[in-house]
Amino acid sequence: VYNGEIYNYKELRKELEAAGLRFRSESDTEVILASYSKYGAECCTRFDGMFAFAIWDEKERVLFAARDRFGEKPFCFHTAAGSLWFASEAKSVRAVKTDLKIDPEQLIRYLTIGHTRNPGNPAKTLYKDIIELPPAHTLHFAAGDKEPVIKRYWELNTETGKHPDENAATEQFRALLKDSVTKRLRADVSLGSSLSGGLDSSSIVALIHESGIKNLDTFSAIFPGYERDESANINEINKQFNCRPHFTQPDVHDLVKLLPEILYHQETPVSSASIFAQYKVFELAKQQGVTVLLDGQGADETLGGYTNQLQWGLQEIYRRSGADLKTNLRALGSNGVPFQWGLKNRISAWLPAVTANVLKQREKRKVATDEFISKEYLDAYYDPAGFPDKPVINNLNDILFHHTTQSGLNELLHYADRNSMAHGREVRLPFLNHELVQFVFSLPVHFKIRDGYTKWILRNAMNTVLPASINWQRTKIGFDPPQKNWMNQPELQTMIFEARASLVEKGVLSKRAVTKKIQPHDTHAADNYDWRFLVTDLLLKQ
Repeated sequence: VYNGEIYNYKELRKELEAAGLRFRSESDTEVILASYSKYGAECCTRFDGMFAFAIWDEKERVLFAARDRFGEKPFCFHTAAGSLWFASEAKSVRAVKTDLKIDPEQLIRYLTIGHTRNPGNPAKTLYKDIIELPPAHTLHFAAGDKEPVIKRYWELNTETGKHPDENAATEQFRALLKDSVTKRLRADVSLGSSLSGGLDSSSIVALIHESGIKNLDTFSAIFPGYERDESANINEINKQFNCRPHFTQPDVHDLVKLLPEILYHQETPVSSASIFAQYKVFELAKQQGVTVLLDGQGADETLGGYTNQLQWGLQEIYRRSGADLKTNLRALGSNGVPFQWGLKNRISAWLPAVTANVLKQREKRKVATDEFISKEYLDAYYDPAGFPDKPVINNLNDILFHHTTQSGLNELLHYADRNSMAHGREVRLPFLNHELVQFVFSLPVHFKIRDGYTKWILRNAMNTVLPASINWQRTKIGFDPPQKNWMNQPELQTMIFEARASLVEKGVLSKRAVTKKIQPHDTHAADNYDWRFLVTDLLLKQ
């Protein structure tokens, strides 16, 4: 049983044929079976792709399953009394095991501090006793076993190497990214690309154009009149690379209508309305008959594109050289990049373990003192002793590793897979080729933060290809819909008030929740309570 794509299946097939294996089809599915036959559990280390699969080995009487390195494709399972149920979606398991319910402690952390997943145990799902096979892991379940054996088959190395030559490093980065794009263009169905107008998706479109594909179909969500709308950048890229553009304009009316359906597919809390814009992009691709979309996801997590990663990189630079720190601070300031730097950062640079504990205690207090959650609900289902630790961050790579493998990227990959598959589309992510990611992690910090810019090596690699206004864009806009504006609209406010009342009736929120004025927030606001109330109520009703 197999879900996904093996992008290097042609190369693997040649190796296997040279070893004497024979094939009856042209599919990557047969390559997986042949690789398992030849290499056993080690076959996974040879795959470049997104995959979740399970093989029943009749000879050994064992079920062997595996998931790709970053978790692009889902695999969840439940065990009980020597039996194992597995699927891509929790709802499939719950159709058989009807007594599996939502985990209240997961809801508490989401409602109070916005955690959509458990960063201390990313394998946990929203549902009690349904867990995910972690990315880069295999599962063995032999006949007669009571529990599966789960093993890691690949781990990202965070150690930086020697300082490479700037030009050589940039050329190698570009070659790896271009090869990743080329392999992800292998398809016998129609191809296109998501295009947000930012650096990452624009780079993918440019490299697709370099590969020889003309009149590429691009798909974009736009918000005319909104201050963060990126239509101008999108139009510039479409024009430069002779693309065939398609646009969707998500609005509050569609959000009200479609949010229950989106959450049915997602089966997890969602952090903002950005997920709705992405859902509409994949809907548009289906309407246009394009099956496969390449996308720029993964670049921010691996290359340090988020502003909340900057402080950790600056702390690493500060420990190495005060002069280099001043140079970077001046450059970031002149570029208008939002960041914070002060005494706390200097202390944190030298006491990272203390910093991690301070951040953990701050979040624990926020949960314990939340003004909306019912005290009875909190006392019944929340265990402070089980609160997840914060990672100890010594350098930029540590926070990138955390965001790439433990908390951040896994959430976005889940959203993208569920949104795309809801419309029968497939999303492919060139920035998540494992060789490319490992190369990026081997590079010192100045290849990621430099001259007042984040993701410096990507910008340098695309410098002669992309318009300067996009390649050297000074601030990150992100995939942001006008959520705050939508939350001011009567029809969405009605849903929020109803959600509050429903959660009070269920005993999740205290009665004071229904008396407070709605507080509309943008997508990345920390205190996005009303959005969380709405999502939680809709999930509990399913």
